[in-house]
Amino acid sequence: MASKAQNIRCRGKRRFWRRFCCFSLVFLFLLTIIAAAAMAIFPSIERYFYPLRYDNTIKIAAERNGLSPALVAGIILTESGFNPQARSEVGAIGLMQLMPETAWWIADLDSLSIPEHTETILEDPDLNIYLGSGYFSWLLKRFQNRPIEALAAYNAGQNEVDAWLKGKSAALQIESIPVPETRHFVRKVLHSRRKYAELYPQLAEQAYAADSTDSR
Repeated sequence: MASKAQNIRCRGKRRFWRRFCCFSLVFLFLLTIIAAAAMAIFPSIERYFYPLRYDNTIKIAAERNGLSPALVAGIILTESGFNPQARSEVGAIGLMQLMPETAWWIADLDSLSIPEHTETILEDPDLNIYLGSGYFSWLLKRFQNRPIEALAAYNAGQNEVDAWLKGKSAALQIESIPVPETRHFVRKVLHSRRKYAELYPQLAEQAYAADSTDSR
């Protein structure tokens, strides 16, 4: 009698473990499907927050000026959210938020013939990206290829950055930028650059000097 009861318990345990293994396999299978679907959907969700337009113009302008296309896209997102008609309270215009006097100066520096020096023409995406990339490239050279200083100058002005660096031998750190708006701008652009390089392979085909030291 005891042996029969023991056999029943053994059969019950075997059935339990068979069912447990089956349920486990089904659960793992479903989990794998869900994980794969999430991995496929997640980049699409991220691209909503990191949209991309004018990518061909960005690539051409970036290559011409020795910049990372992803970095240029990050500046555009931070400055205007890819709105070519964006205008700031201080008069900056277009995708890369150029001040008209800065735009005309860069155009003259690059011997670029612009038919009319009007504010409206700076809303043209191709022209704005071209001039904005040229200006940032000039800032990058001025600050010895240090993107944090160049980005800070793009936002706050060259004289401000010169004042922050005065008497200091070390390069500028994001945390040491005294103006919260500029500190946020630099941090957001560099973060956006990384996201654009991850989400859009066409923007990360080449590694430029501007990307080599932006992790300070």
